[in-house]
Amino acid sequence: DAAPMAAVAQALSRPAMSCNEGFLRDAALLVIVLITDEDDDDAGGPPGNPGSGGTPQEWYQAVLDAKLGIEENAVALVLGGTSTCPYEHTVNLEAWTDLFGSRGFFGPVCEDNYAQFFADSVSVVSDACDEYIPPAG
Repeated sequence: DAAPMAAVAQALSRPAMSCNEGFLRDAALLVIVLITDEDDDDAGGPPGNPGSGGTPQEWYQAVLDAKLGIEENAVALVLGGTSTCPYEHTVNLEAWTDLFGSRGFFGPVCEDNYAQFFADSVSVVSDACDEYIPPAG
């Protein structure tokens, strides 16, 4: 799918009754994991699937909005295409991941094995747990 951020937006939506009801909790760390070799952009998607629309900043803001504006309460782990991969360079997803600062972790999807990526991700999530800020209320 060339529209991973549309899938993230759908997962973060809060309709009264849906299959995602209860998925997004205010008082929990949100960890988003994406694995894709397709960049999310309006111009580069296949016919009939033009991408999610929006910009990395807008996607990041949507995550912040879902987490009540508390940036410490969201983590992004992304395996995407890099300039060294034989796949499309996922520059928009890499830019989105970078907006998370130390709570964002990006690795190449073209690796033969993802064990090191996920091993390194554990410290990112652990640090985010330590920095978690309970929402007011």
